[in-house]
Amino acid sequence: MDKTNFLFTFTSVHEMEKKKYDMLIIGTGAGGGASIWRLCQKWKNRNKQIGVIEAGDIILPAHVKDVKNGREKKHFQNIAKPYGEGFLQFSGSRQLFALGGRTLFWSTVSPRFHNSEFTNWPISIKEMDTYYQIAEKKLHVTRDAFMSTDSHLTLQNLGIDEVRNTPRAVLNVQKNFFKHYSSLILLNEAYLQKKFDIAINSRVVKVLIDDNQTIGVQVMTVDDKTVVIRSKNIILATGALETPRILLQSCINGNAIGRYLTNHSSVAAQIRCNHKAAKPFQTRLLIPQTTTRPYQLQLFISNRFISITGFGKVEPRIENRVYIDPQHTDEWGISKIKVDFSYSPQDYNIINQMKKTIEEIVSALDKSISKEESAFSISLKPPGDDYHESSTCRMGLNPSTSVTNPFGKVYGISGLYIADNSILPSTGAANPVLTTVALAMRNVDHFVNIYEKNKR
Repeated sequence: MDKTNFLFTFTSVHEMEKKKYDMLIIGTGAGGGASIWRLCQKWKNRNKQIGVIEAGDIILPAHVKDVKNGREKKHFQNIAKPYGEGFLQFSGSRQLFALGGRTLFWSTVSPRFHNSEFTNWPISIKEMDTYYQIAEKKLHVTRDAFMSTDSHLTLQNLGIDEVRNTPRAVLNVQKNFFKHYSSLILLNEAYLQKKFDIAINSRVVKVLIDDNQTIGVQVMTVDDKTVVIRSKNIILATGALETPRILLQSCINGNAIGRYLTNHSSVAAQIRCNHKAAKPFQTRLLIPQTTTRPYQLQLFISNRFISITGFGKVEPRIENRVYIDPQHTDEWGISKIKVDFSYSPQDYNIINQMKKTIEEIVSALDKSISKEESAFSISLKPPGDDYHESSTCRMGLNPSTSVTNPFGKVYGISGLYIADNSILPSTGAANPVLTTVALAMRNVDHFVNIYEKNKR
């Protein structure tokens, strides 16, 4: 893959092995990219060494929609691997290692979590608002320029007053061309502020700990070499499936590690249309979660078809979990992970609510649908197919039910932090990327403040 799109240069882990870092960041997805950018901003003029380790290779120079528009799903399926037998209960999930992580493929839909979600969070709504504003500005969250007044009014007539244009992370809107956000953009911006070392194709096997203090990580390279990279401060941002694996492989104790696996239940429907519009049009609408509607609906309406995708709130339950199987290893020689997962009766109730609302919407929009093609079905996607898995290392005030404190620091281990979807105590019904980015920036700010105070 051409590396000319990147302002930074890549470093061999064997070169990194010779150094000692002030901070190592593992993973370059949503949380990792945001952490790197914020840390480089905070340490811009400081003599600090930052290292970044990514398990994957360069698979795309930008978001997939900007380089393979119309073939995004097929490209993802070709690259991401099914997890296999250990994921029969979470069969929709796929493993992806890549520079930029899943931000290369996400929909860019960027709503905030509904305020009701923060009732049981150890963070105030006011503080989240501060970092939501920072994240929205950095991700260039905007509204689509297209709007169908008829569709908007039709939904309002159904009593859905909250319907709005879909917030999306795009850098600009120009002649229908969208520059979709991925963390590759933040990596470039971070490097302009402060240079850092970054190694790819290097998978972290475990965190190395001495007397409850992190001292570095053990890394496996593609040529089966084992390398130790030293740092007293480490941010894990490898995702809600891989991060608990690293903690468990590192023999870190914690009752909640890998527990409370959460995703979104997801339903989808698509209907062919017979709009006789003078010009082709597209409209993206969002029906957000509310206190009485525990789900979110995303609508794409054009002159050719209507696509509706629903994301339902799923209960964080202790029995839904990620765990390792030391008896079986992958091609890296690392213990494979397995999943226990099922939807609760409450989850199925929300799924049925989503289906009913979609049926009502389709019926209300029936004038736009060809009579001979008006039949449609609503499908429930396999668990994990939303790629929104979360909460397996969730933050909280109680170490017996949480893995990290309210600032992403792992309980009982000095210098170890987490900055991905796994720390979310809940996800409600909204896409988690914006919230993960906001939390990563917030937690880096806290780390820097404590770090500087302790150095005085």
